[in-house]
Amino acid sequence: MIDIADIFKENPIFYLILIAVVSLFVGSFLNVVIYRLPRMLKSDSAEQLNLSFPLSHCPLCKRLLKPWHYIPVFSYIFLKGKCAYCHGKISIRYPLVELLCCVVSVFIAWIFGVSIITLVALILAWILICLVFICIDAKQEK
Repeated sequence: MIDIADIFKENPIFYLILIAVVSLFVGSFLNVVIYRLPRMLKSDSAEQLNLSFPLSHCPLCKRLLKPWHYIPVFSYIFLKGKCAYCHGKISIRYPLVELLCCVVSVFIAWIFGVSIITLVALILAWILICLVFICIDAKQEK
């Protein structure tokens, strides 16, 4: 019986491409965490203490995003950095966090290969990315 780890070890390019794609989506989720977690911790309302609610929307016109608007980096490029509805400017920070997550994740996967160390290092790197950007935001608010 063939193990998935063996398949990845035999096809390192496929492994790194898979890590890149998955990490772009993780980076998209990290953007949500970076934006919402500090607000959740400051909030008095129990209903707002949720990373999945409210659904993602344009901060300017408040319209809900369509599923294809969630495609990391590419949706930003196709929409030319603007909301699909009101054409308001979307911060370049969103695709930059996604790309940073991708680059760091691929580097970690390349260095450590297919191992449990890779998984642990990825989780730690993703947490650090969140913390760095949350700290940047907190410093800018002061």
